[in-house]
Amino acid sequence: MRRIGYPDPDLFIYGDDGLYTLGLTKSGGRIGFEPGVRFEHDLTTFVPKAGEEQAQRGRFIPLWKVYYYHRNLLLLYRMAAGIWFWPVMLVILPKWFSKVRAHQGERRAFLRLMGRAVLDGLRRRTHVPHAEVLEMARTKG
Repeated sequence: MRRIGYPDPDLFIYGDDGLYTLGLTKSGGRIGFEPGVRFEHDLTTFVPKAGEEQAQRGRFIPLWKVYYYHRNLLLLYRMAAGIWFWPVMLVILPKWFSKVRAHQGERRAFLRLMGRAVLDGLRRRTHVPHAEVLEMARTKG
């Protein structure tokens, strides 16, 4: 932490650990393994909705997680891919936007979140109030 500081709290969820680890190694730090460390990971994103037997592949629950997942993953890809970032994006972005099919009844909100995630990720903008993300996730007509 003396080398690169604390993790960015604005990343909130998804990819923050990967970004921190990659940033640490790029700055010359080394990663160690401490078997005594334990953490609890939120696995509720892809849990089936009430009445569903299994979660629909690619469907985010709650919907606001679309924003953080894709923005942070874009930041991670950018850091990891280096000069290959833009060619990678040509492959990844269509795949990401195709997930709209899994969001029947909330497609506009999904596209709003996804579009903003991509823009903010490209701009490296991490300070977005959670209330703003929640508003983008609201299904509007």
